[in-house]
Amino acid sequence: MPSAVATDITQVSEDELTAQLTQAGAEGDEAAIDRILAELNRRDEIEEVIRALVEQGLEYREAYAIAHDLDPAELDRQERAAIVASSRRKGESLEQAVDRLYGEMTRQRYRQAEDECRGHLLNPAGKAAGVDPYSLFHGPASRVRRYASPELRTWFYRHGRTTWIEYKAQMLGRASDVAKAARVDRDFGEAVA
Repeated sequence: MPSAVATDITQVSEDELTAQLTQAGAEGDEAAIDRILAELNRRDEIEEVIRALVEQGLEYREAYAIAHDLDPAELDRQERAAIVASSRRKGESLEQAVDRLYGEMTRQRYRQAEDECRGHLLNPAGKAAGVDPYSLFHGPASRVRRYASPELRTWFYRHGRTTWIEYKAQMLGRASDVAKAARVDRDFGEAVA
């Protein structure tokens, strides 16, 4: 009687492997037991490599990519795409999901900046023009140069400032978005010490 052990056990979870090992043992399938144990040992060896790389100072994700012979940038892209896909709401397009996630991230960063800058987000010209300070988080860099307070410009230097097209390029990794993001004006004035 042939064993019910999966043919490609490299794609099977450890829980499934354990169940298959138990089944192979009950069936007396020594060949299947050897294959499963070899796969478990291979995975342990990869985990050891990852641990060693992390101990050398690499981030876990980069160590994982190296140990599995993956491109770290591609791994990041796949992870971000998976985040978008898993965050989609019923009836929501991919673009709509990215837009919603960008809005959530931007609102969170706005609140953080408002707190850290103690509410000083606009310079006198921005206040006089009635600028919504939130618009400085997603609008063009020229608005930041023109209307952001010194505190907010310094906050952007410390924490970064991601535009919609940059976020879309990061999350989806599409060549057209990446090309547009590469043209984004990142200069929003001098940082204030």
